[in-house]
Amino acid sequence: MSMPPDLGTFFRDLSPKELRAALETFVPPDMNASQRVAAIENVLNSPTGISVRAAMGHWISEHVVPASKLVPAAHVRWIPVVRDAMLYVVSHLSANRLAPKLLEQLQLPLRTRPETRLLRLISRVPGLQKLGQVLAHNRHLNPSLRNALIGLENGIRDVNAAEVSDVIRQRLGSRLDDFSVRYRAVIMSEASVSAIVRFTWMNPDSGRRERGVFKVLKPYIPLYFREDMEMLQGLAEYFGSKLNDYGLSGDVLADTFTKVRRLLEHEVDLPGEQMTLRRASAMYQSMPAVEFPR
Repeated sequence: MSMPPDLGTFFRDLSPKELRAALETFVPPDMNASQRVAAIENVLNSPTGISVRAAMGHWISEHVVPASKLVPAAHVRWIPVVRDAMLYVVSHLSANRLAPKLLEQLQLPLRTRPETRLLRLISRVPGLQKLGQVLAHNRHLNPSLRNALIGLENGIRDVNAAEVSDVIRQRLGSRLDDFSVRYRAVIMSEASVSAIVRFTWMNPDSGRRERGVFKVLKPYIPLYFREDMEMLQGLAEYFGSKLNDYGLSGDVLADTFTKVRRLLEHEVDLPGEQMTLRRASAMYQSMPAVEFPR
């Protein structure tokens, strides 16, 4: 199939099934995953990329993760807000991050639940994951959506143990041997920006082996963090200027995005990127952090 001159208009006029078929024509199944992602990324970076993003945003917000199904009927006025937030993210997320997400959505079964699709869309987007965690505390959300977002508190799984182990070795190097550190490459828990791994080490002051946990910054955070901060700031400014259009009062939306930015900034200290160890309490909670001696 030859590529039409205006992909955005072409895609927008298709039904969800027709859209999948058309995209699969442009991204043949005989390509491997990397090639398919690269093909989609090339389209997003092309002169028609803006209109294609608009069409993809429409497809996602109306058919893939319909805002009308995520927002309960009692709060119908929030549907345009949710829809426009999705459109904003699809329009502003960098092509190299958006392309694999679009491919993944195409490959998911047509009957995949919207909540599941939403969680896949925000995977490895810490700004949106933290936003989801904040929104999960709103008791007025659609119950199925709220339950899915609550799952973000303990259900984030977007880094593997090998990646975390690599970070530990890179950051600590010879100190692993100097302090006789022992750990298993098994993730104890994950948050939006970090992963936790148990370990033991030899404390030279006490001469005893002690337990602790590594709080490891996920390896993709330095790559994506600045973009996520800018996107959250952009969302705050966008909705802050359109409150009257949505019939909303106050700065509730802008304040929410600002709160999420501050929460993430508190969790991530990129300039230092210090690896810390935490002495283990009985439940591995409320653990005082101490710098690993150099």
